[in-house]
Amino acid sequence: MWVVGSFAAFWLAGLLFFPINLPDWWAVELVQRHFFAPLEIALAVQLAAVGWIARRRDTPSLAAPVLTFGILATTAAALFLHFNFKAWMPFVTPVVYDAAYARIDGAAAPVVQLFKSVRAAIAAAAPIDVDPLYHHAFVVMFFASLLLHALFDAPARFRRFAMTVNLILLAGGVSYWLFPAIGPFIYGPGLNAQSAEAQRTMLLGLNTAVASGVLPDGYFVTPPAAMPSLHIAHSVVLALFAWRLSRPLGIVYVPIVAWMFIEAVASGFHYLIDLPAGVLLAWFCYRCAVRLVPLPAAALARRSSKSEGGSAAVLLEDGAEFVDRNRANRAAVASRGRRLEQ
Repeated sequence: MWVVGSFAAFWLAGLLFFPINLPDWWAVELVQRHFFAPLEIALAVQLAAVGWIARRRDTPSLAAPVLTFGILATTAAALFLHFNFKAWMPFVTPVVYDAAYARIDGAAAPVVQLFKSVRAAIAAAAPIDVDPLYHHAFVVMFFASLLLHALFDAPARFRRFAMTVNLILLAGGVSYWLFPAIGPFIYGPGLNAQSAEAQRTMLLGLNTAVASGVLPDGYFVTPPAAMPSLHIAHSVVLALFAWRLSRPLGIVYVPIVAWMFIEAVASGFHYLIDLPAGVLLAWFCYRCAVRLVPLPAAALARRSSKSEGGSAAVLLEDGAEFVDRNRANRAAVASRGRRLEQ
């Protein structure tokens, strides 16, 4: 909560210089359907089954719905701040680095062309229109992950997951100021006709905002910004957390994440360099979340007990800290002893 509060204080200071970006009803409905609905469903299920959840998690009966409601509130705040930070990009810095990023694309032209060729081949072979998949597949990942982590993940891991997602929104929104770019679609349309129409609307809104100093109506979710790619950052994080929660779900996510990488470039939304920048942002936000939301020692011990390799070092939940299995087992025994003494 204090992390979102810190960014909110930063946003309040920004209001002294930049216009506020308020959502209209269309934007509210869009955000509600894509981001809030899964948490609302999870909250309803948790309230309807508080007894079962309490027995399964050994927590007070209302702990799960209270946690979900808190994450719903902080996610709503993070989304609001994200779209405000994103809309402020041209006011913070009038300079954009599109030309520099386009030169990198030119130097890596075979890679860019490979992405486009793969995309074109998939589009030709697919029995459906693949244009909506860049948006819809991303929304499905978000919806499924929020719902499943809220209902089936351990509370600490759910908090860590939500912290990572929200940090990407907040830090990503501010990072647009540091590496400002609109997107390669300003040089010509990509291979996605549906995206090209959306890009024209986004560019029109941006030009209006820059010329007038006022954010146009309906601009809340449409400010263009390319660097880094938050689609990539979120997709990577969603897939990694899904892999730990449910291996089959993680396997399902793998081709979706691959499509995100391909379509981000082929659709004209992102330069090639935006992709590794998105991965780097995901790693940074995850590492921050690991620091901010430590897992209980017992949870770490349970994870180590499932790992293979005898007493060799194993990779624990935070993805970076290696510990000896015997040390983790001793910590678990000590933790159980303390609980018995209490």
